Amino acid sequence: MIHRAIALIACVLMLSIVSSSVQASGGHDHGHDHAEQAHDPEKGPHRGRLLREGDFALEVSIFEDGIPPQYRLYAYEDDAPIDPKSFSASIEIERPFSAKEQFLFAPQHDYLVADRVVGEPHSFTVHVHASYKEHSFSWSYDSFEGRTTLSDEALQVAAVGIDTVQSAQIHTMTEIYGRILPNEDKVAHVYPRFPGIIKEIRKKLGDTVAKGDVLAVIESNQSLQVYEIRSQLAGAIVKRHATVGEFSREDKELFIVADLSEVWADFQVYQDDQAAIEVGQAISIDVDSQQEPLQATVSYVSPLTDTVTQSKMIRAVIANTDALLRPGLFISGHVSSKVTTVPRAVKREAIQTFRDWHVVFLTDGHTFQAMPVELGKQDNAFVEIVSGIELGDRYVSTNSFIIKSDIEKHGATHDH
Repeated sequence: MIHRAIALIACVLMLSIVSSSVQASGGHDHGHDHAEQAHDPEKGPHRGRLLREGDFALEVSIFEDGIPPQYRLYAYEDDAPIDPKSFSASIEIERPFSAKEQFLFAPQHDYLVADRVVGEPHSFTVHVHASYKEHSFSWSYDSFEGRTTLSDEALQVAAVGIDTVQSAQIHTMTEIYGRILPNEDKVAHVYPRFPGIIKEIRKKLGDTVAKGDVLAVIESNQSLQVYEIRSQLAGAIVKRHATVGEFSREDKELFIVADLSEVWADFQVYQDDQAAIEVGQAISIDVDSQQEPLQATVSYVSPLTDTVTQSKMIRAVIANTDALLRPGLFISGHVSSKVTTVPRAVKREAIQTFRDWHVVFLTDGHTFQAMPVELGKQDNAFVEIVSGIELGDRYVSTNSFIIKSDIEKHGATHDH
């Protein structure tokens, strides 16, 4: 994991060298400040972008103080305000990866106000048309945020993965906690056949034994003949209650031999989650933060409920070939208790935060745009997208954090 982290850091540093990022977040008309611009556009009295032609000027502002974002237009002649009823205007915006949007305006107070909300993100090319005193005016400009463009070389260095928004199965996960126990079907409790004196101990605690190995030798108290105590299965000595010279009765356990090549993972499931868990469901078991989760299935659901905790025990049988699963070890897990097919989903790694949004980076191959999304159901692999992007959109599914880093490096701020 350390090597992977170092590699990712190096990737970000290399990307900063070869990136051909252009206007990662161009200025909003309502006061965005962006370090990558050579100079800021001229601002009007209302902090909007000021567009000029001859003596006529139009201030384009996006106002969103306590209300959804709306375009407001202020006009000036020789820098003196003009009555909003004396001019007309319209705006058309071109967003990346979506259709054009048209805004019409009506007089209100000392400005013209748009007939619709300016949806996020405010990242688009703007076409402005105005009429005043039988003269027509037109301007176009870019107003980008949450956007970057990467060269082929930068994309190769970043190892950015691209996928398509499509339907997916979301597994509802129930978190559970438990511990590792020996498989009782593979545990032998060794007792003497006849009472007597223990003459020899052949195996000590922790020794590995084969089936049939001699564990101890006892002199019978009745016949005074010696007989051997043998292991009935292959495994390890996990307990020993025998000492040379002591008297052993038939009801005294001398050894416990356990085959730990397979163990039980027992979990306690509380009342709210019990109805959703059945035998055969997939279970992902976390044993150590440095290892990948173990995959198993629920093999047993207890019919009994604990009278104190009101929990129910469920069990998974796990192979323990590397002997890393030691009985008594605390573990956690997730049971896939329900599967839902959702119409739009992205890989979990695709989701990033930008400003106060969850975003997915859409792309046409070289241009990357942060798109705010509403999230729905999710599991370890996929996240449902309720709104924000559409089925078939191409998005960054791997190393999306590198795209976010490149955008933020170029000053993606949002100043209202």
